[in-house]
Parts: sequence; C-alpha cells; structure tokens
Amino acid sequence: MAMKKTGVDKLGRLAASLASKLPAEDGGYERSSAFGPSAASRFLGDWAVVEHELDGRPWIDRYPADRLGGAEFLDPDYEASFSFGERVCVKRVAVRGALALGAGGGADGEAGGSLTAYEYRMTVALEWSPASQDRIRAKPVLGYQFTSLDGTVAAVREFGGGGESMLIHARFEGGDLVLEDGGDRKVLRRRA
Repeated sequence: MAMKKTGVDKLGRLAASLASKLPAEDGGYERSSAFGPSAASRFLGDWAVVEHELDGRPWIDRYPADRLGGAEFLDPDYEASFSFGERVCVKRVAVRGALALGAGGGADGEAGGSLTAYEYRMTVALEWSPASQDRIRAKPVLGYQFTSLDGTVAAVREFGGGGESMLIHARFEGGDLVLEDGGDRKVLRRRA
C-alpha cells in the first residue's frame, strides 16, 4: 500500500504545481491552432493578375523585345491567373495582339505591310506549399505553351516535372496577394 500512496502523493504535487502555473485571472481563453485556418487557406481560390512588372516596367511592354525579337506588336492584351488548390496551383497566361509584318509606314501612323493575329498561351501546374510566413515554395510539375499566328498553331512546347523548386516572396496587401521573385512582381486579386 505504501507504493500506491507515494504515487498518489506525486500526482497531487504535480497537480498543485500545474495549478500554480495557471494565470490568476480568467485565463484569456485561446482557440487551439488546430482549429484555426492553415497558412495555405489564405491562398486558396482563383486569382487574377491585375499588375505585372519585370524590373519595374510593365511585363507586357517588355514582351516584344523578350519574346518576339523586337517585332512591332500592336494592341497587346495580357491576361494571367492563378488557381490555388490544396497542393496544386494552376497558372494560366494569355497574350494576344497583332504583329506588323513587312516594311514601310502607312498613313495615320499605322504600320506598313500586313498585320498578323498573334496569340500565346501557357498553362502550368505547380506543386506549392507555404515555406514560411512570407514565402511559398513552388515547383513546376506539368505544363504546355503554344503560339498561334492568324489562328493556326505555329509552335507548341510541353514541359514536365524536373524543374527546380522556387521560393517566392508572398504577402497580402489588403485583399490583394503580391508575389515577388527577383525583379518579377505580380499583384493578384481574388476573383468574385
């Protein structure tokens, strides 16, 4: 019996010790983090890119020099979106406009030669997860891109996994999500 009493005494001392460590006031009830939103839940859903800059300049302004060999690109239209799911994010990009082909200048400042409808599309699936309070980790898994001229596919490229994992700075400014990767800065707004 002495052994049982010693165990009860130790249990009583432990309970008294724990009770002494509780706050004197009401205890300030805190909700368990197990019931709070996960870090990833803030990102979930569909987002439209409302601003995209590369090294401080609008991305679409750099597009002709970077992707079209400097060809004259008229009436550019740019759309991009991110759809964040639990572990996969689908990024979509579309660029449309007209390429001025041929030489010479037309009246009223119009480009000479012919105009060709141009379209570029890219869709990529990324594995993603929060990496820290202000970063997400993303890795391309599968995707494709294509270019069409006058509605006819001119080039197609697929890419699969094996890409490097990237750390992207991510922060919320009001209701917007800002993603920054080096000189690339995107402002995303949740779609209604």
